[in-house]
Parts: sequence; structure tokens; C-alpha cells
Amino acid sequence: MSNQKIRVLALFHSREFESEITAVMDKSPEFLFSCKCAGSLDIIESAAADEPDVLLLESCFSDDTSSTIRIGRTLRFRTRARLILIGACAKQQDMINICRQTFASGYISKKQLYIIPDFIRDACRGNTPQQIMIRELSLSQLTSAERTVLNILLGNRDELRSSPKTVANQKTSIFRKLGIKNLSELRHIFHNY
Repeated sequence: MSNQKIRVLALFHSREFESEITAVMDKSPEFLFSCKCAGSLDIIESAAADEPDVLLLESCFSDDTSSTIRIGRTLRFRTRARLILIGACAKQQDMINICRQTFASGYISKKQLYIIPDFIRDACRGNTPQQIMIRELSLSQLTSAERTVLNILLGNRDELRSSPKTVANQKTSIFRKLGIKNLSELRHIFHNY
């Protein structure tokens, strides 16, 4: 991404957020920035067609966090973009669950919008501390044997001495625990995560 502009797509739920994020992003000429309503019916197709490098998703931290999780996960499966969640979370556990289940690259509160350009730059350079922690949160539910199988599935050397049946069972368990359907989805999520 050295000389190319970073393509950033912000998905908003509230018009207030749209104007706040636009005001911050318009000051950074190294980004190709656009905004779309996260509630529109074609948002997933539209976001995939835009091929952003980074998706900013305004999180709805209400009593029902399922819509943010559903949109975030679908966007991660359909794009190669890093997902950064932005919101104000009343319950710490909700924020942790949303970050973990969407395979997010980071979380910023709405009070921290002024740091978003630096946050995006860092996320595009490589693994940030937040991204590493969220990834580890996602993988913390796996046993050490399942993590070894995961690494093999992601292309690392096979030093496992388990039977093919045991490996197959661990693979199924990995998919179930992570909410991933198949090897293609697993590789898509963890290729750049």
C-alpha cells in the first residue's frame, strides 16, 4: 500500500456518525473514502463491489448485538478488508463478543474518532496489538491440538502425530467453535488476520 491510496468504506447507522467520520476522514488525503448506510439491503454486495482495504462499521451496541455481528461477519467473509468497529459500548462483554465473532481488526469508541486515520494506517501496515489480541480472543476457545491443526490448515508444516480421524474431528470442532462453514472460509478469514 506504499504509494496507493487506502480505500476506506464507512458503514453508518446514524447520520451523526456519518458526518463525524466524514469530517475526520476528509482531512486525510491519502484515503479514498466513502460512506454508506449499513441498513441498506444491498450493503454487503455494495461493499464487496467497492473492494475496500478497510471497513469502518458503526456498531449498534443496543440490547441486540446480533445485527452488528451478522453484518460484520458477512463483510469479513465477502471482502478482504480489515474490519474496524466503531461504537459506544455500555457492556464490556458485548464489545468483546462482537470483536471476537466478527474477526475484527480493531475497535474504537466514538470519542476516539480523531485517531482513526492513524489507526487505519497502522492496521494496513500489519498486525496491530489490538488485532493480535482480538485474533487470540477468537482462537482462545480452541484446544492446543486444535490450534496445531488450524496452523496446518493455514499452510504451516505438519508436525502432528495424530490419526487422520482425530485430525478430521479437530477440524470439524474448529469450524464449529469459530462459526466457519468450510476450509475456504477459514483461509479467507485468517489469510490476512
